[in-house]
Amino acid sequence: MPKKKIDLYEGYSAATALSSGEIKHMLEWGSMYFESLIQPHFGNKSKDIEILEIGCGNGRFLKYLDNQGYANVEGIDVSQDQVSFGKKEFQLKNISVQDTIPYLTAKKKKYDVIYMMDVAEHLELEYLVELGRIIHQKLKPGGRLIMQAPNGLAPLSPNRFSDVTHLRAYTSYSFTQLQKMFGFQEISNYELPPFVHGLKSRIRRTIWSLILKPSIKLYMLLANGDTMDSIYTANILSVGIKN
Repeated sequence: MPKKKIDLYEGYSAATALSSGEIKHMLEWGSMYFESLIQPHFGNKSKDIEILEIGCGNGRFLKYLDNQGYANVEGIDVSQDQVSFGKKEFQLKNISVQDTIPYLTAKKKKYDVIYMMDVAEHLELEYLVELGRIIHQKLKPGGRLIMQAPNGLAPLSPNRFSDVTHLRAYTSYSFTQLQKMFGFQEISNYELPPFVHGLKSRIRRTIWSLILKPSIKLYMLLANGDTMDSIYTANILSVGIKN
């Protein structure tokens, strides 16, 4: 008897009921995180640039960009559950359920920035490479692909194993390899240290910078003879710029 295919993302966000206070906190935290660690990599500071978020989930980053006055932002996701959440709770109109590759292939417009936050680790490699090559085609010259994913070199790899739908983690080396497979030649990878939004996070950031990171770097050097670009944070960010 054939097995029924299971939709792993059915009820992905509805599994936890959120109070209005929790929703507000999620939006505030997401806005601070995006402003601090992601938006600086946009390159172009114009509010008229064309932006696409692939795998936008409930749309909290889209809501931040809307609030900042970005005029041409859209988000797509495969989860009806998450898109419905974004429309209801964040009043988003620029979010929709789409199959990414057909959606991008049919688009005539080109983008300045396409970003994927915590998406690459969910995708089969063959699909991801096909998607990345289409993304490269759909970017304007100088356009950027920004990807955040779990870091395989993070101690205990907390984000790699925090979700049963994660297929892999990445490193600076594997992200560079992947971006080259997409067609990018100008590639940079960045650590994502604890971002400072209060006293506790300031203390965490200081301990990370002065104690934990140097200790991990020394271990890597002694054990492997290579610091692996000294990126050991739980997540890693990769930016590809189209020539």
